[in-house]
Amino acid sequence: MIWALLLVPAIAGLIALVIRPNWPRRALLLLAAVVHTTLVAACWVQLPRRQSTVGWPSTPRPLLFLSITSVLFLAADGLCRGLSCARKPGSENTTMTAKKCRS
Repeated sequence: MIWALLLVPAIAGLIALVIRPNWPRRALLLLAAVVHTTLVAACWVQLPRRQSTVGWPSTPRPLLFLSITSVLFLAADGLCRGLSCARKPGSENTTMTAKKCRS
């Protein structure tokens, strides 16, 4: 579980550096953020069972930090999608309705 928490964002970030088009890169980062948030939620569910084992994250304090980081990762991806949706390439008008930005 710990390796998945570390490797999912790291591998997704490295792959995103290689991908040139925007929409696959954003989809990959959104998928990585959702998977990471799901893994953190699974850690919270397993917390009562992991109290006796030595390891990280087996206490609430690191899990709280990890949860905040994971939610910020997910929110940043949503914010980036919203900001890129609000910009029109080649124009000075930076507003765009949500109906036009469903991609």
